[in-house]
Formats: sequence, C-alpha cells, structure tokens
Amino acid sequence: MSVASCAVLMVACGEFHTAAVTEENSSVYTWGLGIWWRLGHGDEEDQLSPRRVVSAGFKSERIVMVGAGGSHTVALSEAGHVFTWGWGVSGQLGHNDTSAQRAPRQVEAVFFGGKKVVFVAVGGDHTMAVRAMGQLYTWGYGGCGVLGHGDKLRGPSQAASEPLALIVTPNERKFTSTRTRALRESSTTTASEPLALTVTPVECTFVRHFRHRPRGSRASGS
Repeated sequence: MSVASCAVLMVACGEFHTAAVTEENSSVYTWGLGIWWRLGHGDEEDQLSPRRVVSAGFKSERIVMVGAGGSHTVALSEAGHVFTWGWGVSGQLGHNDTSAQRAPRQVEAVFFGGKKVVFVAVGGDHTMAVRAMGQLYTWGYGGCGVLGHGDKLRGPSQAASEPLALIVTPNERKFTSTRTRALRESSTTTASEPLALTVTPVECTFVRHFRHRPRGSRASGS
C-alpha cells in the first residue's frame, strides 16, 4: 500500500529527508537522501517517493508521532516508547553510544524513569522528549547550549585534548533560560573547551525567575 492511498496523520521535514505517519496501521514512511541510514530501511539508498519502514522495528507498536533531523529520525509510539535510527555520531539517537542505527531501535525506557513519553522533537543533531508529567529530556550535540543543561559538560574519562565530550549516563542538570548567560557561554567556547554531547536522555530542570518590585514602589502608569 502506498502513502498516496492512506490518510496522513502527521509529517516531519528534516534537512534532507521526510517522514510521515499514516492512519493505516500507523505506518511510518520515509523518503529523501538515504545516506547514514536516516530513512530506516537498512540501506543507504535514496528514495524519491515514500517507502514504508518495516514495522518490526517498532515492535508492532502503534506509532503516533515522528521527527526528522539532519541525519536521524525519531518515532514515538502510542505506548510512550521512543524509537530512533540514522547517524549517531553526536549521541542524538540516545542509545548510550555514538553508533549509527540502520533501522528503528527503541531508546531504553529507563532513561525516562520508566515513564511514558508523550512528545518528541528533533533538531539537526539533537533530540528532545517530554514525559507525561511534563519533564523535558534532551540528548545529542550540545553546541550553542541547545540541550539546555547550562554548562559545558565533560565525560568522566574525557581529556581536555579530545575535541568532544561525552555524557554516557543520565544526569539531571539545572539551567537558567536567561539570554545573557547563553550568549556568555557560547562566546567563550574555544577549541580547547570541548562542547558537550549527551548520548542518553537527560532531564532539564526549569528554574523560574521572578522579577521583584521594591517594596513601596508603584507600578508604572498608575
């Protein structure tokens, strides 16, 4: 059955490929540039029209959402499980390594505390997921602070001379969303300061900032 004969539930556009979920058995179709296995067909052949991804890779679970990055793809099942495939050099697949995946592979639920994931989003080389209770998890390439962990992390066994840092186990990190801090960190990053990669989902903790008005002051315009 082709995607042309199915109702499409959602579509995601990557830099060089596209992914869609259809209503018929919640099938996943991908097409575009095939290099680095981003299409999930087990090969690197380009696809000029939608081709169905073998459902066995999703453990026969119903897929409800997809995301397409620069060279990887993510799918979310109705049961709340996350599946990824494609190029993994930046840890964007979330399998605790930087290996590529030729076909869909489930991200271990333990990284999400065994809880259901309800939303996924994909950047060029990083991935995000939201749990049912609202917790945000991010992983992959951390340049420019895109992962939101608020610091330039180094893996426990990484030397300063190594160009990239790896975080190989989930760690909770607090961060502030102030633009000033983000600009300061990005502007001071040099070749001698490795940027962070996070290869497993890491929860982001949002810190709320309140703007206090001096006691006795009056609101403007009053």
